[in-house]
Amino acid sequence: MYYKLNGKQIVEVSIAEFESKNTTFSKPLFKSKFGEVEVSTIFMAMDHNFDVNSDEPILFETMVFGGEHNDYQERYHTYDRAEEGHKRICEMVDKVAINRDKRLRELGIK
Repeated sequence: MYYKLNGKQIVEVSIAEFESKNTTFSKPLFKSKFGEVEVSTIFMAMDHNFDVNSDEPILFETMVFGGEHNDYQERYHTYDRAEEGHKRICEMVDKVAINRDKRLRELGIK
C-alpha cells in the first residue's frame, strides 16, 4: 500500500500515482541537531507494517544519527505519534549530551 500526507492526514494512493515522477511522497517531517547528533523523523509513504495481525500501516520513522544512540529508531502509525516520538527521542538524546558535558566539566576537560 502507498500513501501520501495531506497536512497531517494520511491518504491512500494508487501505485500509478505513487510512481508518478511529479509527486514526492516520502519526506522529512522533523529534524533536530544536538552537536554532532541528528534526530530525524520522516514520512515513509510505503507501509512498513509487516505484522500479519495488524491492518494499521506504519508510515513514520524517527531515527538517531551519531552519538551514543546511533541507529536507534522507532516507527509509528500516525502523524501525532511520530511528532510525540520525535520530541521524546530528542529529550533522550539531549539528556545524554547534557550528562556528558557535565561529566567532562567535572573532569576538567570542557
